[in-house]
Amino acid sequence: RRPMSEPKAAPPPWRVTGAFDLDHAAPVAGSEDSAVERIKWTTLASVVLITSVLMFAVALDLGLGPQRAAKVPETLLYQWAAVAYALSFCALLATHLGRARTRLVGRIAYASVAIDAGIALSLVFMTDGLQSVFQFALPLAVLNASVVLARSGAVTAATLVTLGIAAMAAHEVGWLDLPRMRVAFLTALPPRAVMTGFEAVTDLLVQSAAAYATAFLSAHLVLELDRARRRTQQQRRELATLR
Repeated sequence: RRPMSEPKAAPPPWRVTGAFDLDHAAPVAGSEDSAVERIKWTTLASVVLITSVLMFAVALDLGLGPQRAAKVPETLLYQWAAVAYALSFCALLATHLGRARTRLVGRIAYASVAIDAGIALSLVFMTDGLQSVFQFALPLAVLNASVVLARSGAVTAATLVTLGIAAMAAHEVGWLDLPRMRVAFLTALPPRAVMTGFEAVTDLLVQSAAAYATAFLSAHLVLELDRARRRTQQQRRELATLR
């Protein structure tokens, strides 16, 4: 009797030519919705956010904001936008150069997730941290990560966001000394009230819960959309065969 052969082990990540399988964040040959295209679209979303903040800074410098704030040039926001644009360009360039070497695609995808999280966290930190008006950028970074790498990317981004918020909370109550970086329009306005330790911890818990909730919900939605797309493609192939 011929002995039963052991099932072949799955290939390691990034070794199969093709795009990502969203269920396992590994490449699958023949997938039309490639990770390269996902990285490009999410990077474009980040560029839109950066441009919006840049236009906000320009508007302040043109005198469209509070009178006291408009008299102070928004140098820090301009520097932030320049660095964010450069990182986004590097992500796109690495994606373009690495698409021929598929084992690098996974690393580029995780690097893209880290860049998006870093851009969002730095923007929040410069604009009063836990009391920033730009905190909506954090769940957007998690959403971008779920589009690129589904569950693994979303959880990675949510963890990075949580660590960043924890550092800001520790800085707020004096447990951690971070560089003093505030945008010009905030330094020109009256000082805000200092958060208490209880308020900082509460904000940390709320932000962390929001980040992980966004991660799991958005990853679930992306997976369901991808499965629906695959079922539709399979049904079309079966109908074409019947014809």
